[in-house]
Amino acid sequence: MTLITKLQKLYAKAICVELGIVGAAGWTSGRKFTIQNNYDIKMDNVRCESYSWTSCTFITDHNCEHSEDVFLKCYSGEEESKFTLVNSDGEAAGAGELGLLLYKQGTVCDDDFDNKAAKAICVELGIVGAAGWTSGRKFTIQNNYDIKMDNVRCESYSWTSCTFITDHNCEHSEDVFLKCYSGEEESKFTLVNSDVRHQDEQCSL
Repeated sequence: MTLITKLQKLYAKAICVELGIVGAAGWTSGRKFTIQNNYDIKMDNVRCESYSWTSCTFITDHNCEHSEDVFLKCYSGEEESKFTLVNSDGEAAGAGELGLLLYKQGTVCDDDFDNKAAKAICVELGIVGAAGWTSGRKFTIQNNYDIKMDNVRCESYSWTSCTFITDHNCEHSEDVFLKCYSGEEESKFTLVNSDVRHQDEQCSL
């Protein structure tokens, strides 16, 4: 299926977020892949009020050609985050997996930590939303890390709204564990390259 509309950045970002990728790096339209003719045109006149797909409207009839197909590039998250989530072996935890939260390779104390902070950090990690968080002694590897962050306070779901301190009065029993939204619920959207493989690059939608 292809998407036809005069997209603005607002619409592009809403679809990237629906795909589980934070933000939109850009979009264009035209005839770029030979496979475009293999798809029917399924969407037109997309209009969004915000970055949430629930705010968007569209029609399934159209008066378009494949020369108007939309190509979208979503933020890849390649810029290294100061945060990481690790499993009990100290290896990277996957999306949807509860992991020990690290900041600059040190643990984060749960003082003032809340759901806003959890979601802001998930977004900073390039994963939309936060499935949940907890704290405590869960992994034997916790003692291998210094505590690097405390008193995290966020005004919104953006990390730029957050404050914290790097001094602390904590024990590892207060280490934060975070589970970010896994994107396991299948999105209505997919991105494909010219060979129809999923890929984090400019693709047809």
